[in-house]
Amino acid sequence: MGMALLMAAVLTLTSCGKDESFASKQRAERKAVEKFIKERGIEVLHRYPANGVFGKNQYYLIDDGLNEGKVYLHVIDSGNGNRAVMGRTDVLMRCSGEDFFKRDTAIPFNLFVNEEAPIEFIYGTAQYVSSRGFYVHGDKKFYTASGFFLSPGVESALRYVGENATVSLIVCFVDGSAEQLEQYKPIFYDRVTFRFGD
Repeated sequence: MGMALLMAAVLTLTSCGKDESFASKQRAERKAVEKFIKERGIEVLHRYPANGVFGKNQYYLIDDGLNEGKVYLHVIDSGNGNRAVMGRTDVLMRCSGEDFFKRDTAIPFNLFVNEEAPIEFIYGTAQYVSSRGFYVHGDKKFYTASGFFLSPGVESALRYVGENATVSLIVCFVDGSAEQLEQYKPIFYDRVTFRFGD
């Protein structure tokens, strides 16, 4: 009986420690995102604009019950009106932006350069594709573009825009890519484009 109580106590303390660590990482991310929003002069909207038109620095905090955490969406161009169909539409995505979690070491990225192939996925499978976007060599883990940048948070923009759309996003790690989830960091996408395949 004493051994069972001791094991229960150890498991409880271990799980609490993990929860506190996760909570502290979320707090650190929230502070970084709030600082980023303030520095950029971003206005956070809690309702999607009725006419679908965003002001220069307006970002809609997606609150449709389908995301885990926080995704901020700014629509630059809503596309041609042709919407993606869950489980059927082949999507080609390119993006640029920066990993801004630590402002003194912000790392820019750009998948619009000619030698970079677009990230390809079927609408509704971003989480699955991202989770497989890495390989291991020796004792090191390396992420592919989909493992770095494709995420349910990025994919959520397709609920609001169509083919040939361009958006900007801030994606927090709980809705992020495989690499974001591992590193507990947000990513700012200054430009994401969606093209549909055949």
